[in-house]
Amino acid sequence: MKKFGKFIFGVTTLAAAGAGLYYAYKKFVDGTEEDDDDDFEDDLDEFELDDEETPKAPEYVSLKEADENLRKADQDAARAE
Repeated sequence: MKKFGKFIFGVTTLAAAGAGLYYAYKKFVDGTEEDDDDDFEDDLDEFELDDEETPKAPEYVSLKEADENLRKADQDAARAE
């Protein structure tokens, strides 16, 4: 069991070292750095709503109306049986 633990530790160490070397190579030697500094404010202009696409206010139903509608539906279902 001791040897297996050393093996896992060795593989993990080699993987971390490889990832670090790859990152250093990409960052310093290759010079092709990923563009993480996006300007998100520029993207917001694409999603502006036109006058035709203005959101509509939701339609609200009072609890009293909803109760009356349920009672009517129950009565209609009882008559249909």
